Order: sequence, then C-alpha cells, then structure tokens
Amino acid sequence: MTTPNYWPSLPLIPVPLRTAIEQGECVPFVGVGASVAAGLPTFERLIVPLARDVAGEARIETFRTASGYDLPGLAGICEELLGRINLVTRIRKQLVGIRHEPTDIHRLLARLKTNLYVTTNWDTLLEDAIQQVRRTSPDVIVRDDDVRLFRDNVPTVVKLHGDVNHLPELVVTRKDYEARVNRDRIIDNQLTVWLASKSFLFVGYRLQDDDFQYIQRRVLDRLDRGGPVHYAVLFDDDRPADRVGNDNVQVLHIHV
Repeated sequence: MTTPNYWPSLPLIPVPLRTAIEQGECVPFVGVGASVAAGLPTFERLIVPLARDVAGEARIETFRTASGYDLPGLAGICEELLGRINLVTRIRKQLVGIRHEPTDIHRLLARLKTNLYVTTNWDTLLEDAIQQVRRTSPDVIVRDDDVRLFRDNVPTVVKLHGDVNHLPELVVTRKDYEARVNRDRIIDNQLTVWLASKSFLFVGYRLQDDDFQYIQRRVLDRLDRGGPVHYAVLFDDDRPADRVGNDNVQVLHIHV
C-alpha cells in the first residue's frame, strides 16, 4: 500500500497497520485538522472572536495560557453571557453558513474497508465523503440511545461531541468536557469495546487539543496492555514522542 500523496513525508506504514487496513480492521478517528483542511474554522477561530465581542479583550486575556487560550473556558464565558441556545446557534451558523466540500483526506478515509468511523468534529464532512464515495448515507450515532442502532454492514459515524444537526449534544464548554469525562456513557463503553478489538487511526489531532486530551482521559487510559496497537498521526510541532502516554498507541509523525 503506497503512502497517500497529501502525506508525502509520512514514514512507511507499519506492517500491522497496513494489515489492519487491508482486512477492514482499521477504524479512522477523525479530528478537527481534517475539517480545517476543507476551510472550516478551528475551535479558536470560532470562540475567540465571539468571546472578544461579548466579554471584551480584558476578560478573555485572563484565559490565556502558555500554550494559547483556554478555549473551553472562553466558551463557558460565552455561554454565561449569551445563554446556551444562542451560543450553539452561533457556532452552527459559522459551520453551515458556507458550503464546504470533503477533502482528499475525508475521501481516502471513506474508501477504507471499515464501516466504523469515529470523530469529535461537529461538521458533516465525513458523512458527506462517505455519501460521495460509497453512494449511501451513513448511520450517525450521537446519543447513547443511538448505539443500539449500530449495524456492522452499514457505514456508521460515531460523533462523540455532537454535531451541527444535534445542537443539544455539542461539547463546547469546560463544563461539557468535564461532564463527558465524569459520566458513564454507553457510547464511551462501546468505544472501549471497539478499541479492544480493532486498530484505530487518529487523524487530525494535536497532543494539546482539548479533544485529544478528552480521548486520552476518557478512552485511551481505559485500555489494557496487550490489545491492538493504535496509531496517531501527529504533526512535527508536537513534542517528540513514540507513544502518547499509552503503550497501545504509536505515533506516526508528519513533517510539514
């Protein structure tokens, strides 16, 4: 299997990962980097201007850290001042106001043999790519009640943080993240089962992302040693590492 053209510097794909891909046992776990490549805004570009508008420069500066803004914290201030409905409605407007097309990354992932996809993204680009490539609409799992609808023979996208079509489920604020970590969710339990039997490929995350930190705390830390190896494609501005705090996860670095 050749290296995708848009990742020209990706090391040779490890044999276990190549085998998992060929056997349909590789599950893409897609982060915001894939959506940014399609022209959608990052979490920072969504939240910082909104927080500056409603809270003022002086207040948002109190949320600045050594690595940037505490974005879920800023989102919490926006929720406090605007109300929950206004906050998520504004987010949705920015994500759906202009039509964006799936990228080569989305389409490549849609061509994998797997019928299972997982993402923390709010947009529908992954679903759109599956529709374009496979000529069928995927099932979407957002709420715990949706898990019972999972079918092995149908493409399915599991959306851990909600999406633009399920606004009450959006994970935006620090309170939302902490609620996800502290609550025993059926979706997370099912994800742990899948992680114990399949190789996951994390694409579009950075180690410092709140989404990746959530995955680390809520999911990866649950894994037992000796299970399948998972892979995280990370960019060269992340700290050098071969693992991400878990022996089951191997890092593949991209030099950009």
